[in-house]
Order: sequence, then structure tokens, then C-alpha cells
Amino acid sequence: MKKYVFAAFLGLLLVSSCKKDEPVSEPQQPFYRLYNVGKFQLTTDVSKDQVNMLFQVLDENHRGVQGLNSVGLYELLDYQDDMTQSVEANVRIDTFGAIPVTVNTVMLLDLSKSVEGLVPQIKQAAITFIKSSIAQQKIAIYTFDGDAPKLRIDFTTNKAQLESAISSLPETALGTSTNLYEALITAVDKLPAEKYATDEIIQSNVLLFTDGKEEASPQNKSTAINKALQATVFVAALQSQSLDEPTLQQLASPGNYFKAGSAGDLEARFADIQRDIYLLSRSVYWLYYQSPRKGNNDWDIFLRFKDNRNTGDDSYADGKYSSDGF
Repeated sequence: MKKYVFAAFLGLLLVSSCKKDEPVSEPQQPFYRLYNVGKFQLTTDVSKDQVNMLFQVLDENHRGVQGLNSVGLYELLDYQDDMTQSVEANVRIDTFGAIPVTVNTVMLLDLSKSVEGLVPQIKQAAITFIKSSIAQQKIAIYTFDGDAPKLRIDFTTNKAQLESAISSLPETALGTSTNLYEALITAVDKLPAEKYATDEIIQSNVLLFTDGKEEASPQNKSTAINKALQATVFVAALQSQSLDEPTLQQLASPGNYFKAGSAGDLEARFADIQRDIYLLSRSVYWLYYQSPRKGNNDWDIFLRFKDNRNTGDDSYADGKYSSDGF
């Protein structure tokens, strides 16, 4: 009996020693992309020497990152001094809610012949998207087939009206072609211009759903791709034999291509897109501080995270401001 007990004890020692010899992986640093989304602004309503900066933080997959409003996470260089270490500068960072936000979304739904029989699942996915929309989100709905895209409902935050517009979409006798490029061009042109300022933030995006490829006007491809570069475009693609993935991936903004293997997966993909829109709305930050600079001079400022795996050109935000009148 003692031999068995000793053997078991020895086995535990060996396992323990093996675990101690195994390398302990260090927690990985986060990967942040920083963008200066608004020009540096000067205000006199609080203090004549206040510098305001609006910036956005995205992760490695270009998704918005929220909850980064602790000044201690950043290094803010004004000329050569780190303002986060200056009591007099009183550096502050505010996030969602400090500035009024409006999010505009154009939902662009393919109702061509190829989705006949799948429209109920498409409707359910669209309704799930609407139900989870944020209070500040205005949605307009277009459908397209081989003809010009049809506006089903203009921008509104009224979820009941939006759901009613989706429920009333036809399920049979659908168009026999796909005018995808004109539909996307129309959707981007419909979007209000984005704005990033201390009095208002406006974000705009497109949700494009399709299971196919352009058939009506293929000559508009380059125009559609260039137009897509002017907006944030999410693509929800449904697997089919005619799906033109390479082009759809070009139309989608970085990280914004979502593919459903079946119509039953569409609801989850639409929910994923709504989650990303939500995160984008909360990824904009307002940094402000009292500058110690004086005189009619221009000053460089530079913002970055203290800990960041990203070392590329999008790992920091920078710019200039003038201290004239300070």
C-alpha cells in the first residue's frame, strides 16, 4: 500500500515540476488604431486656452473600441511636454453621450428573383437589426432588383414604422436581374455627410445585403467601388452559386464583410453588423485640456497609447493648433 501511495506522490511531483518548467505566456498588449476625426478646435465658452481633439479608436479588425476614457492610458505630447503629467493642463477625455450623436444607416436589400423563397428569413434578419438599433440611429430602407432601387421608408428612428416597412416587402414575383451597383451608389448618395465636432457627431453607414452579383449594369463597377470608399459599408453576403465575393469584399469597408452560409444564418450576420455599428458609435472620444502655450504660434500635438502592439502610421493621432489669443 505504501508503494502505491509513494508512486502517486511521485507522479504529482513530476506533473508539478513539468508545469513549472512550462513557459508562462505574458498577456498580449492590445492593438489600437487611432484616428484624428475632427480638426483641432478652440473654444472660448469654457476657457480661452482650451484645445479640443476628437479621435476614434479601432481594434486590429477595424471594430470600434469603447471604454478608453482614462487619461492614464495615453501619452499626449504638446510640443515636447506630456500634458497628461501636468496638473495645470487638466487633461480630460469624454466618450459617448458627452456630445450629441446621430447614426444614419441605409439598409439596402436585394429582392431579385434568386432570393424568392428566402424572403421571410431576410425579413426576420432585417427586423432583428431594427429591434437592436440604438436610440440615436436613423434608418432608411431601399430594395433593389433589376430596376432602379426603391425607397421603402426614409430615415426614421421609429422602429414600429421600420418593421412595418420590412413586413410589407413582396415575397413573390420578384425582379429577374440585379442592379447592385446603382443601388449602392444611390445608398451612399443618400447618406448625410459625416461630422465630428464638439457640438455634434454624425456617423453614416450602409448595410448591403445580396446573394448574387451585378447583372444589370456591370459597367458601373469602378464607379460603385469608388463610391463605397466614401462611406462605411457593411456587406451581408448570402452564399450562392452566383455570389461575387471578390467584388463584394472590395465594396465592403475593412473588416466589414460578413458571409452567411445559409438564409438561416442571416439573422446572426445582421446582428453582428448592428453590434459593430453600436461599437463605432462609442469609439469616438473627446479630449480637451488647457494649453500652457502663449502668443501667435502654431503647436504640434501627438497622442498615442502607452501600451499598444500597433506601431504603424495609424497607431497615433497628431495635428496642430494655434495659441493666438491664449
